Amino acid sequence: MVIKGYNMKIKILTFTILFILVISTITNVWGEDLERYINVRVRNPRQENEYINISGREDLKIKIGTPIQSDLILDTQSKNLNVKIDSYYSDDIYYNEYNSKSTEGPYHIVLRKTYQSFSEAFDALSEIENEVNINGFVYYDGDSYYTIFGRYTTDDRAENIARSNFNEYNFNIENHKSNSIIVLDEYDNVIFSYKNDYNIFFTSGADSTLFFDGVEYHGDAAFYIIDEYKLISINIVPLEEYLKGVVPSEIPASWHIESLKAQAVAARTYAVANTLDSTPYGYHVVDNQNSQVYNGLDREYSSTNKAVEETKNELIYYNNNLITAFYHSTSGGKTADSGNVWSYTLPYLKSKEDNFSNISPHTDWNISYTTEELIDIFKGEFNTEEIYDMDVIEVSNDERVIETSIKTDKGEINLIKEEVRAVLGYSKLKSTWFSIEKNNQLSIVTKEDNYKTNLAENSKLSYKDNKIENTVIGYNENEMILNANENFGAKSSPDTFTLIGKGWGHGIGMSQYGARQMAEEGFTYKEILEYYYTGVTVK
Repeated sequence: MVIKGYNMKIKILTFTILFILVISTITNVWGEDLERYINVRVRNPRQENEYINISGREDLKIKIGTPIQSDLILDTQSKNLNVKIDSYYSDDIYYNEYNSKSTEGPYHIVLRKTYQSFSEAFDALSEIENEVNINGFVYYDGDSYYTIFGRYTTDDRAENIARSNFNEYNFNIENHKSNSIIVLDEYDNVIFSYKNDYNIFFTSGADSTLFFDGVEYHGDAAFYIIDEYKLISINIVPLEEYLKGVVPSEIPASWHIESLKAQAVAARTYAVANTLDSTPYGYHVVDNQNSQVYNGLDREYSSTNKAVEETKNELIYYNNNLITAFYHSTSGGKTADSGNVWSYTLPYLKSKEDNFSNISPHTDWNISYTTEELIDIFKGEFNTEEIYDMDVIEVSNDERVIETSIKTDKGEINLIKEEVRAVLGYSKLKSTWFSIEKNNQLSIVTKEDNYKTNLAENSKLSYKDNKIENTVIGYNENEMILNANENFGAKSSPDTFTLIGKGWGHGIGMSQYGARQMAEEGFTYKEILEYYYTGVTVK
């Protein structure tokens, strides 16, 4: 059985890259005075959680819309808020499902009367709270505002409270579990709740910053619930401020200014290409290597800020169309054609010789995998119990591996292009420019050094009555390759695979180490970009 292709979930990354490649052919209209924002999914300091603390240097305000055009919902008059998924809690312990230990839950008494603003609903809420002596809060469903009461753990509990206290009102009992977000002040009082909607955002004013769990960022914050129990954080940040957090996170701020400028323009182009569309969850990019590394305000340096400011609004175009400016750490001596790494070939992402990149410490590398490690990697998706062999099947003219074969007890698994890095680990397998050596390989070399063979792969090896004749090399019963005196052995089946490779990253577009060396040799940032991206202009 041959398993063609790689069907694991991580292929989503490949599809995302392919989608970006497609949208990058759209003509971009870019005005110098246009203020553009980008929505970044923030995974620092934590990838996702059921709640997060947000704070500012000024009082936080909650708005709806975008930073360019928005309406104020309320001024919280607080510099510190907690944002949570509406669900079950016991103190600070979160439960995605009902738990007998939970003291707070997602069932609410929702009064049916609607209001057109938070202030109207809040005034009404204050009057009702005095009548029933139960604390409530204002809820927004995307169209109207409501007064709602309680955070009950069961439908019955909410119903009993409602019938005892709200008979004079029309009410519903609603379960908002994982469908709404609750906002609490620093005293853990709910001050607002809203239906899961990233168009509602938090700000502390123009030119201000916000802290996500203590990490400071420019711009504003929004939140969204995915997979029912994950609250993701989104930083809505002006593009140029975003770049000030990206450039020094991608390359050292101490590098030559022309290489920093090249990085700034490439990162800006990549970011703008991504803002042409967004995911259903409200963000354009993430803050790690899946998009561009972005570490917020604390990462900024004067040198990289200067590179961003001195290239403001500059982008890279091919035939007047905005490109998607992929870049990587180290090419290994030759950049890759996009079609030999991913599934889509673009004319400006062509392979070319790149000796500039060879200053990188990642130009040459090797990494080993034991059969036990490979079994652990593959057993989750393919239920493998044995790994017999691993081979490179096809290599492109730019040295990238096109197909890798893994022979297992469940059949042959063929990984295409970057899929092998997705499976074996992007950080461990640095690129697809590699060959494989195995610890069962044994070569013979003549004194003229003109003949070599891998005896372990020679099908004509044999043994006779477990005795090796003077001129024969063969297997014994323990499947060891022996010489005539039986004093040297090599495994007939490998149990360690060493991948010997070059470069770090996908190899497409600009090499960051190459840009550094070009800058040191006197090239300008535009010349660097025009070298790595074929047929482009920077403007």
